[in-house]
Amino acid sequence: MNLSQWLKTLVEWIKTLLVPSVRRKQAAAVVEQMSSGDGLVEAKRYDRNTPGAVHTWYIRHQESPAQLLITLDNLAGMRIEMAKQRTKQQKALPADDPYAVLLNPVDWKDKLNRTHRISVQWIVKLQSRNVISRVGTWDMDLQGKSADPNAKAEVVVRMVVREILDLKSLAGSPWRSRVGTFPWEETIEQYSRVVIGAGHNLNIKKFRIQDISR
Repeated sequence: MNLSQWLKTLVEWIKTLLVPSVRRKQAAAVVEQMSSGDGLVEAKRYDRNTPGAVHTWYIRHQESPAQLLITLDNLAGMRIEMAKQRTKQQKALPADDPYAVLLNPVDWKDKLNRTHRISVQWIVKLQSRNVISRVGTWDMDLQGKSADPNAKAEVVVRMVVREILDLKSLAGSPWRSRVGTFPWEETIEQYSRVVIGAGHNLNIKKFRIQDISR
């Protein structure tokens, strides 16, 4: 699954998250919840039934129209899904079809051993539409030498979420502005050294993505 396919899948899932809870049913189930010390900010972790999904945190401030979404995906899970799609396409074509050559398996394993994707975006609810404003999307190694593919990545992301919840209030500075200056890469690197090891190299790759209105 390439980046554009992954983004399309994520946007479709976000639409289910924005459906009122009385109509949402089980499309997005809350599995964990945390709050800030002053009770104004709440983080909910949802189950996201998409290939490779690990953690999905939706952070909401009571006084802000903009909500924050932090997602964690396992790249291996996404690659497996991509391989399955290729196989289905190959089976649907005659063996002598020239297009079949383009669907042959390729070396899609990341040579730098990046294992996970973290993505952060604002969801701003306007009267006529919702705007998804991209903050950043990064691929990186959050597994290290751990046998469990996601355990350390989950801890790192939870620590980042906890720090967002605990941002200090500043007079004249709204919540979105304070989050807007948050050093995402530096914070992820800091916590990865604590969780995975002081000498661990994340091999971070950052994507540049346009904002999308939905």
